[in-house]
Amino acid sequence: MRTVLIKRHFAIAFETFVYQTQLLGINVIRFKLAEQMEKLQFKQSRRITIQEVADTTGVNRMTLSRILNHKGNGATTETLDRLCTYFECKVEDLIEHVPDPQAEP
Repeated sequence: MRTVLIKRHFAIAFETFVYQTQLLGINVIRFKLAEQMEKLQFKQSRRITIQEVADTTGVNRMTLSRILNHKGNGATTETLDRLCTYFECKVEDLIEHVPDPQAEP
């Protein structure tokens, strides 16, 4: 129960952070979903579609489409967990922090 509450708290904080960076026009989190799909396609020697990922993971197809096509789009920890399970990867293989080039060091 406590783990669920911690995951939910983190998800809300993460979504708020991503939303605030969108308002400021700063894209600091980059999703590498396309790269993971390409790796899996190469590994399995077949085409992987967004619909297949959606059907297998239970993540809504529109959510996956937003992650693929819109910079700075937020995703819940549950979505990240499902995608990491599907691609058999770590979170850092799915998302990365990109520092703002205009930010002071």
